Amino acid sequence: MLLRVTSLCLALLVCTPILAAHPVTAGIAVQFEGADVNWRYPNTTIRNTRLNSAAVSWYEDLGASFLGGMHIGYMEGTQADNPVPAARVMTGKWLDLDFQYAALDKSVLGLIFSLNYRYAELNGAQDLQMASWRWHTGTVGTTLRLGPSQGVFFTLGLTYQALNGEEVLTGPLTQVEKYKGNQHLGRHLGLHLALDHTGRISIEMRSGSERGGRVTFGRWF
Repeated sequence: MLLRVTSLCLALLVCTPILAAHPVTAGIAVQFEGADVNWRYPNTTIRNTRLNSAAVSWYEDLGASFLGGMHIGYMEGTQADNPVPAARVMTGKWLDLDFQYAALDKSVLGLIFSLNYRYAELNGAQDLQMASWRWHTGTVGTTLRLGPSQGVFFTLGLTYQALNGEEVLTGPLTQVEKYKGNQHLGRHLGLHLALDHTGRISIEMRSGSERGGRVTFGRWF
């Protein structure tokens, strides 16, 4: 289902210019993301978790080099090695709040500090057994922006991430199990292309605490 929705959105978005090269006051974007993360449980078990998501984002220029954003989306999660079948494939929603401060904002060079908070809740069921994942993620980071030419720039960044969650099982098996992110440091590399004076497409690869990629389309107003 997620793949069909993603393909349709991509087809529509590629046909029109959509994310701003230079923000004016506000903007809207569509974001697709896939990542592998490792969650560590109390018995030292580490489970690889695959998370695929699609989201709609709203950005607002807060003035004085500050930018704020909110992301609301749909997410699918899989954990093939989970001993409970109901918790191996999960679906649900997530909310993300993002704040950025541009300490340096030149045409060919920028330095951005960011603060991010995410809450996600996914649910699954099999027969009478129900399962739920709920987690909070806080991230702080810094990003270097390099613009070799007009309309094209690269980003390179480092992040520190803290993830805390719980797996809740109800039914024949009832229990609550806490987990944390097994890795805290992350790296990301991005390519950003301006499609016109208000549109841009961004492609970003991530490693470390999250291993995967993100594609963002949008337009500033």
